[in-house]
Amino acid sequence: MPVGLSTLLVKNDGTLWRWGVTNFDFKRDQWPGLRTFTPYRLGTESNWAEAEAFQNYQDSSQMFLRKTDGSLWTRNNYSWNTNGQTMLEIEPGFIVQSVKNLGRDKFRSVAKISYGLQYGVGVRDDGTFRIWADERLIQKERNYEWFAADLPIGDGTNWIAVAGRGNKIVTLKNDGSLWLWNFHRPQMEWNAHFFENEIQDTRPVRLGTHSDWIAISGSYGSVSALAADGSLWYWPLEDAAYYFSELGNYNNAGNSHFEPLLDISRKPQLLGNIFGEND
Repeated sequence: MPVGLSTLLVKNDGTLWRWGVTNFDFKRDQWPGLRTFTPYRLGTESNWAEAEAFQNYQDSSQMFLRKTDGSLWTRNNYSWNTNGQTMLEIEPGFIVQSVKNLGRDKFRSVAKISYGLQYGVGVRDDGTFRIWADERLIQKERNYEWFAADLPIGDGTNWIAVAGRGNKIVTLKNDGSLWLWNFHRPQMEWNAHFFENEIQDTRPVRLGTHSDWIAISGSYGSVSALAADGSLWYWPLEDAAYYFSELGNYNNAGNSHFEPLLDISRKPQLLGNIFGEND
């Protein structure tokens, strides 16, 4: 899970590691690349299960760590429901706070979609694809909060993982195939139940023709997929207009700009092979 200039990793033995640095002087030095750094262990506990990034309603990245007991921890509570605000200092300056997991412990893989409102979706341990949390506007407090949900999306019990954020996400099936879910944000009345019904009725289309995928991860408008032979591929899910209008306007405070003349290729791009030698 990316955190600034580093990424957090969880080993199979339940230990937590940081790969990269917490700060870097770009004015003095050129960024050498993440692979030049050596991962180092964070803290002494060995009961971590997963590190992930989740988006709040302001689309700000929020870091979450999940333990093997199902408890959920974050560095920023935002509008997430707190649970006594138990604090844990993993290392000096790196403090996390406990939050209600809202049933997150039942899911082995999660993602966030934007569909009028924000929804947490995921693949549950039984292989079903479901909505497990949604954001609701609290009129009295004029703020958004996350609440637990349990609504099936599509059918089948053969999903392994989900990845991505925004209007399009990808799921990995147990036969090694990838499937694209296209959630468009409708321009109509603000009705959370209507949105949930539309999400549940959405059906995926297959992404590519290969059936040798074993893992996926994603961000806004793209996913990366790992094949059984160790090759890592980048899949753009949106066209150039999306990146320049949606992400560009957000990052540039709404400043207008011209869209590119050439669109983004929809074909997957090879990033490298995890079994290959470093360049």
